[in-house]
Amino acid sequence: MAIIDRDADVATVIVLMTVDPADQQALVDLAEAAQPIFARQPGFVAAALHRSGDGTRVVQYLQWRSLADSQACMESPDWQGREGADFMGFLQAGKATMEVHDYTVVATA
Repeated sequence: MAIIDRDADVATVIVLMTVDPADQQALVDLAEAAQPIFARQPGFVAAALHRSGDGTRVVQYLQWRSLADSQACMESPDWQGREGADFMGFLQAGKATMEVHDYTVVATA
């Protein structure tokens, strides 16, 4: 379960993927299939996948015990398996772009 609290001791990583609306569902399916990779990694806390209503974005919200855990995940050999390779292949084929940034919660309501 995601912890959205500025006092929580978690590292938040948000992945913004931009895609042609005709390919959004394919990207969502591939990203959803790859979610178990995150859950198997040390330091994983939570993940959520979101799609934009206009079809041009897919956002993944990830929380980790530390940024080092997040970075180690991206180097995991699990990404070489089918669920990871299919997702990464979609990106490498130029069907979507991806930006990854870490964030700190500064306020909640």
